[in-house]
Amino acid sequence: MSRTFVEVAYVQADGVELKDVVSFEVTPTRPNAEPVSTMNRSGKALGYKKGNVSVTGSIESKIRNPREFDWHSYLRNGTEFLIVYEEAAGGVRFQVTDCLITEIGVSHGEDGESMDRISFTALDHFEEA
Repeated sequence: MSRTFVEVAYVQADGVELKDVVSFEVTPTRPNAEPVSTMNRSGKALGYKKGNVSVTGSIESKIRNPREFDWHSYLRNGTEFLIVYEEAAGGVRFQVTDCLITEIGVSHGEDGESMDRISFTALDHFEEA
């Protein structure tokens, strides 16, 4: 008996479902987490500097005419937006809040397919209740 695993993410940006997404990535990190050096008898660090959680991510999607979502307008105006994504059908839903586009790149493949790569930073990433 074999099992089939299906990995699908349904992605929405400001309420618009993005149907042409090829890849989607969100990476929450804590960049300043490092041991605090202290002068104690044990010679070991007693704790960590916490720092703030930093959330970055990217969306890669096929280019259609007209575009599914006006990423360039959001970049030009510095507009913040919300991303909601769901892992697989009926899976866990997550929100990435206060997203801001940092970069838009366009690539053209030898097979004639063009792709947008949107990089963003966000203030928070959490599971919907």
